[in-house]
Amino acid sequence: MHAVVTAGGTREPIDDVRVVTNLSTGRFGAACARALVERGCDVTLLANTDLARHHDWLDPRIRVVPFGSFRELDAALRQATEDPPDLLLMAAAVSDYAPVPATGKIRSDDATLSIEMVRNDKLIATLRARCGPHTTLVGFKLLSGVSPAELHDNARRQIAANQLDLCFANDLAELGGDTHPAWLVSADGQERLTGSRQAVADALVERALRTQLPAADAAQGLHDMGGPDGRLHRASTADPEVAALLAALPDVDMLLEIPEGLALTTAESPLQAPAALAALARTAAARRWHGGGFALRDPEAGTVWVGLTEAGAAVARHRWERLRRAAPLPSDTELRAVFDGPRPIGWTATDPHTDATTLWLDPSSRGAGRGDDLALQLSRAGRRAWVPGGWDAVPWLQERGFQPVQTLPDEGGTVLAPPSARTDLRRAASVCLLDPVHRRVLLGRRLTPPWNGHWAFPGGSHEGDETLLQTALRELEEETGIAVPRAEALAERLLVVGDTPGYEVHNFVVSCPHVPPPRASAELDARWVDLHQTHTLRPMAAGTRRILRRLMTSLAQLAL
Repeated sequence: MHAVVTAGGTREPIDDVRVVTNLSTGRFGAACARALVERGCDVTLLANTDLARHHDWLDPRIRVVPFGSFRELDAALRQATEDPPDLLLMAAAVSDYAPVPATGKIRSDDATLSIEMVRNDKLIATLRARCGPHTTLVGFKLLSGVSPAELHDNARRQIAANQLDLCFANDLAELGGDTHPAWLVSADGQERLTGSRQAVADALVERALRTQLPAADAAQGLHDMGGPDGRLHRASTADPEVAALLAALPDVDMLLEIPEGLALTTAESPLQAPAALAALARTAAARRWHGGGFALRDPEAGTVWVGLTEAGAAVARHRWERLRRAAPLPSDTELRAVFDGPRPIGWTATDPHTDATTLWLDPSSRGAGRGDDLALQLSRAGRRAWVPGGWDAVPWLQERGFQPVQTLPDEGGTVLAPPSARTDLRRAASVCLLDPVHRRVLLGRRLTPPWNGHWAFPGGSHEGDETLLQTALRELEEETGIAVPRAEALAERLLVVGDTPGYEVHNFVVSCPHVPPPRASAELDARWVDLHQTHTLRPMAAGTRRILRRLMTSLAQLAL
């Protein structure tokens, strides 16, 4: 399960040195993030810069994205919800108003100072339309010195106005000391929460997670899956319940194939598992994920050992069954789970006549580069792609280097050969030039085919005895006039783009602070773009957005 939490107050600039802010520390949001990660969730915490610096407040398993102002929080929230999360807790104290910032520093000569303020948009009002119906949305309401009835009424108005599932409401007059009293309000009732900050956060998270499961699933753990002791179950993946639990495997590369056997333990952590499994979990081969647990492949026995929490397994089963019901293929088609971390995001199926594979991702999981990763994984495995009749995915695959080789009769669809089977791909290189000081990248609109009009990185065909990095830097200088001698790449990424012609592109991320503006060229209209604004650029060349997204994640982690 994927959860997003916002925490801490925004800081709105008055001038170059002064800000307007509030007293929120973000500690309660951090406590919620901790409670979620301890329950097996993949957690992204959007934390104000002060909170993000306090490692002692934050569980190291939490992915932290810092923000300062309202605009920075807005950009980070848009990025975090491009793939809608299962759960979103909007605990940040967002400034209702922001000053109209002055240029430079306001002089302090006058006895009084007037500051013009303008109203910020309500971020919480945009979340339901952005995330869709399957995300559990929790709002927060803080008032001061009011009656419980008034607090409940205000919370319910927030729920109705913004289509929330829950609202966490408290009174500033009650806060302080060792307790953190609050009310958890829904559309039809309220529940009193009291105790320490962490205890109240735990109670809020438990209640929010229950909204993700039907009542039967919430009460059902893995103990009723069978097995001699109720803890360990070993079965063929033909068992539909076992197949459903494949979504709990934490393979970040998104497995396409289901193993022949599966063994499960419901231990809350590897150390509580049976001794043999605990020993396996401590080996270097074990795959771990947030919240405890492990997955270990045994290729000789065709078995995967999985340790997971009961709550995580129930969520995985529920989500997988929902995806199976949404499958736009005949009900008797054998589907295989595709998942990202512990979260099922789609499935694959194989055409029995051509042995070609089709991919399907849940709409809420699209647009984040996962389809690109899956297409590349298919190519590396040498698998042909199958697009069933009536589907419109052929152009999408062709943009990623797949080529149609067979049309199946009776509207059976199209089979495409993978890029790895091609011998006509041209090698190319591009560079993502990063200015880390101002957090911006060099991008430009292509002025020549085949990507004319698209936003892309500087780059071009590999020539002669150059290394691929040398090619990327040469193209950078030719297309923008920016020379970066003796550069070292921070990261390298392989992309396959285009049908005819097709390119095998190696992209390099190169850090280069304090560089000059680019000059115009006949190939690329380049400019420096704030990293948080790149999501607004359309159209964008295949693979470029995925590289930018991963770069933003890496920079957010480095900011800690």
